[in-house]
Amino acid sequence: MKFKLAPFSLALAGSLLAAPAFADGMLHWQNNSLTYLYGQNFKVDDGEIQQTVTFEHASGW
Repeated sequence: MKFKLAPFSLALAGSLLAAPAFADGMLHWQNNSLTYLYGQNFKVDDGEIQQTVTFEHASGW
């Protein structure tokens, strides 16, 4: 499976991560993580090439 939109998606995620919070001081903390994993011979699927993009977000009020 080819990720034709991967560069666009990564650029969009990066711009969202860089945007300031619009909560006007109500947001106490936030944490974001963007991860791209690529490889093969994983325990789950031997021999096949795996590609995974993960975006995680957490925030507190």
